[in-house]
Amino acid sequence: MEDITNRTFLLPISNSNSPPTSSLTSIRDGHATTDGHTTIQDHAVPSISDGYNPFTPTNTQSTVPTKFLPSDEDILATFSTDQSINDAVSMRSFVHVELTDCFGSEDAACNAHEYLTSYIHIMTQGSPGLFKTNLSKYISMMKSKHSDPSIEVILLSGKKWLQSDAANMDVRAVPVHHRSAMYLIGNSFYETDKDLLKGSTFVWSENVDTILAQYTSLINFSFAIKWSTMEPYLSKVQSVYVMTQEMHTSQDPKSITDIAASKLVNTNVIYGLLMEMLLEQPKIPNGPTLIYKYLAGATSKINHNQEVSLRNHNEISKHANALLRLLRHAMCSMYVRKSKEMARNQQTHQTFDNWANNVILQMQVCHSIGHICRTIRTAREVDRKTPSLIHKAFNDKTGELLVAGSQIHKSTWSVAIPTAVTNWDTHLFSLFPNHSPTSNLPLHWIFDVNNPIVLAGEDSYISLGPSDSESIPLNAYHPDLTQ
Repeated sequence: MEDITNRTFLLPISNSNSPPTSSLTSIRDGHATTDGHTTIQDHAVPSISDGYNPFTPTNTQSTVPTKFLPSDEDILATFSTDQSINDAVSMRSFVHVELTDCFGSEDAACNAHEYLTSYIHIMTQGSPGLFKTNLSKYISMMKSKHSDPSIEVILLSGKKWLQSDAANMDVRAVPVHHRSAMYLIGNSFYETDKDLLKGSTFVWSENVDTILAQYTSLINFSFAIKWSTMEPYLSKVQSVYVMTQEMHTSQDPKSITDIAASKLVNTNVIYGLLMEMLLEQPKIPNGPTLIYKYLAGATSKINHNQEVSLRNHNEISKHANALLRLLRHAMCSMYVRKSKEMARNQQTHQTFDNWANNVILQMQVCHSIGHICRTIRTAREVDRKTPSLIHKAFNDKTGELLVAGSQIHKSTWSVAIPTAVTNWDTHLFSLFPNHSPTSNLPLHWIFDVNNPIVLAGEDSYISLGPSDSESIPLNAYHPDLTQ
């Protein structure tokens, strides 16, 4: 009690044990290690000391199983000095600037934005302005002409293939279940006879002109862009030409080219090349393919002043659909040539059927088919929103006017209307010199939509004021025809 009174009393606690620390390593009694991962056998709550920072990075491996947790390298990459070239937050504004720079105006950029999926893979945040350069280059490549003899032969061969009806004959030779599968976009074949009777199959083409135009553009584009996969096929073209030349020594060069082109139709050179384009995988993850770049160029055109503009939506859809038919025709012709090759090699039908199913399955889910069909859908959807029979409409998003089926961009009418009003006033006021804007009876009262006009023969008048309190006879306005 004396110690208590003197405030010198101590509780009987041993001083041999040090206070518990706040380190997480002190709470490990209930943990076990399995396959290199720490698992918790009992719950533990770490204590918090004055120096604890919940955001301090640790090297402790997570105890929770995850599938998509980014690695430390992924996290550090977002802080790198060049990360601005992959900034997701600023991508939207970057894209708009690129579209405006390429197509020349805000209105044109808004229209081009509808086809952004056809452009986004050829835009690079680290290289502003590169999109316009690439797109202009792709457009020019589609129209380029080449003096390479192999290109001349393969273009002529494609023309013979399509215009001689050989392509359509090959379509007729493909069984309906495989033609139906070629028509699908997905990863399944038709399974019932009822599905086949629906008529959703690839059929022959009545008019091959647009298909031939796409074939010519695609071959020229592939050669101009220096697509490496094309080289071995051009070597085969050269071999066919040389063999033709050796067998027809008395023929002139033009005739040899014509014969060699006909011989190529009987091989898989053309169809194999087109299928290589169709089934090409991106060189980088989720990157552009040859067909993707070609489609980007096909959506636009360039004039003599190097100004890029978007093509008509119906034209974009028509070209993309012709490209799709071209590639499906190539599959049908390769199908027929491959069947003959396997027959020569005495292989079974089941072997051939397995080959065909595998190729068609790849065709259904390949990147290029997706790009082409998306372009067709986009163009048709945009075209559907632009009715041709409408008399008047206004797009408040783009500022576009629709008048009697014609499209008038804001950049046009915003200049044309004020100019027309000025010219109208100049000529009209010259007929009514006594009714200028500063006169007691100005002419513009008649054209003010807030002033109702009552038509009653000679008693017609115009009402003025907030409650139509004043009436001005229309016959008070007199033109001066003496000037």
